[in-house]
Amino acid sequence: MAQLTQKEKQLYTAFFHQVDIDGNGYITLDELATLCKKLKFDMTRQQIVDLFLSMDLDGNFKITLDEFLAAMPNIAEEKRSHGEMRRAFDQIDKDGNGLLDADELKDVLTRCGRSLSMKEVKSLIAKVDVNGDGKLDFNEFVSLFA
Repeated sequence: MAQLTQKEKQLYTAFFHQVDIDGNGYITLDELATLCKKLKFDMTRQQIVDLFLSMDLDGNFKITLDEFLAAMPNIAEEKRSHGEMRRAFDQIDKDGNGLLDADELKDVLTRCGRSLSMKEVKSLIAKVDVNGDGKLDFNEFVSLFA
């Protein structure tokens, strides 16, 4: 069975505490839905209900942090990876328009230690810019890493 890395445990614990606003140590179905949305998991309401029921090991209709963390490795790696990519994209997208322009991409690359010229950044964008608008939407961004 897959296990969470320490970094993943810290990340998921922090998100859990964000939605456990009253600090009672558990989350409800609606709070789990909020948590999945914050994690950018692409899940339907029924998938969230099914997830909740699979996590609620003691059947009390409350999910503790331990139950939540124990179930996280069972969520498809694809959903977890998609969520991680979406969260990264949203952090880079400073103006929140759903697109990354050359300045936003250059800024994050520089912060990650990759100092590229604006020409190089635009060339990088052009390689995956399917619609030719000079910006990256989420799918184009993901294709940079494929």
